[in-house]
Amino acid sequence: MATELTVVTWNVQGRAGVDAPAVAAVLRRARPDVVALQEVQRAQARAISAALGPRWHLVWGFKHWPVVNRPEGVAVLSPH
Repeated sequence: MATELTVVTWNVQGRAGVDAPAVAAVLRRARPDVVALQEVQRAQARAISAALGPRWHLVWGFKHWPVVNRPEGVAVLSPH
């Protein structure tokens, strides 16, 4: 018996700004088990996670040093 896992990956290009409620709405429709966001700032990832709801867990890491602008990185979110 195979188990299905839905994974969504999305480059949100955080420097341009992120509409967290809109991103969360798209993700809710996709009903993913795991989400990987690229080029997302920590505050943006937290806002998206909060917009998804309290059962969503978030891990964020920035991509490199030196940090000249607000750091962007990768966020992994999951309701599991």
